[in-house]
Amino acid sequence: MTAPLAWSYRVTQIPDGGLDEHKAATAAERAAVAQALDIVSCEELKADYTIRGLGQGRYSMAGRLAARLTQTCVVTLDPVAARIKEDFEVAFWPAGSVPKVGEDEVEALSLPEIEPIQNGVIEAGRVLYDILAAALDPYPRKDDARLGWEDDGGDADAAENPFPAPKKLNGERAAGRGGRAPMRRIAWRIRLFRSCKRVWSRRKLQGWNLPNGNTRIDGNG
Repeated sequence: MTAPLAWSYRVTQIPDGGLDEHKAATAAERAAVAQALDIVSCEELKADYTIRGLGQGRYSMAGRLAARLTQTCVVTLDPVAARIKEDFEVAFWPAGSVPKVGEDEVEALSLPEIEPIQNGVIEAGRVLYDILAAALDPYPRKDDARLGWEDDGGDADAAENPFPAPKKLNGERAAGRGGRAPMRRIAWRIRLFRSCKRVWSRRKLQGWNLPNGNTRIDGNG
């Protein structure tokens, strides 16, 4: 599957003094990003960065990503506006020289992130999309959003409750965790679901396919 931001450069396009770029996503690109990230909309997406040669066929890309977008509140389902500003620095190495785990650890760890150069192409757009995806709030919520199932009836309702003991027990458990146990459990489950969904979206974009045509969904294939 094609990445939403098809911003790429052949290494032959990078001059000796480096390449300074200012990119702003088009309406079609913003719509593709919103669909890939499963958000309401992306109103603005731009990036300023410089690509420089490091020698030995390696390059660095450093700059800032800025975005205005709208997500969905996980409590009320209302739209939630968000602004993202991320500074980044990424290195691009020839695919065959990217160190694996346990190899050239000191050199590899001295850089924030290393991406492979495939077929002489620096895929800046794919990296910027990943930076944006990682910066998203996985649990967007309006400031005044509250779950409304808590009973404020007090002792008046307790007299009519045929199961006072379970109700008291549930209240003690919630109080023991700051009175927010149900909210925290729901928040954790939603965060886990959205994180897994985002990882799956990235794998689809990267086209992780096995030789037999099946899509790999986990580390074991």
